[in-house]
Amino acid sequence: NAQQHGHIDVQIVSMVERLFAENKGGVFRGIDFNMSLNEALEVEKNTELFILDDEEGNFFGVSVDFKNAVAIEFADIVYDFDAAGLYYITVEAYLASKETSEKMCNVIKTRMTKAYGKGILAEDGFLVWDAYDEKSGYNYQLAILDFSTVDEPGFYFEIYALEAEGATD
Repeated sequence: NAQQHGHIDVQIVSMVERLFAENKGGVFRGIDFNMSLNEALEVEKNTELFILDDEEGNFFGVSVDFKNAVAIEFADIVYDFDAAGLYYITVEAYLASKETSEKMCNVIKTRMTKAYGKGILAEDGFLVWDAYDEKSGYNYQLAILDFSTVDEPGFYFEIYALEAEGATD
């Protein structure tokens, strides 16, 4: 096991970096709470759009390709908006193997724990971290769940504002 020997899998780290795009700042991928759909769309304009709610403007989704030459690996990210702007982000990552999913989750968990302290395991199996966003003044949570089966490896990652109007629906 490479991790026990202190080696970090470079490919896994680069997949996490591609997903989180932390260099763009923001709460996630350069996007902040309270951004309008159009503002967030502008930030994600170079990412493949797979769904857009044109009628009410309540959500859009992009797909991040992990550029695996051997297998199809990607993450679908959906951004949800209410009258105040962005309040909910969901990520569904689909990976080539259970091992890849586990490794990615471990890298993400380590990063979240470094940033927000120890996560709490919720009843539904999600590991949850509490956070505060100074820009919007929102308390929010981040959560991860490795849903991998042998046939369908992958994980969920969520970020949601606790004060947002739409969060109580």
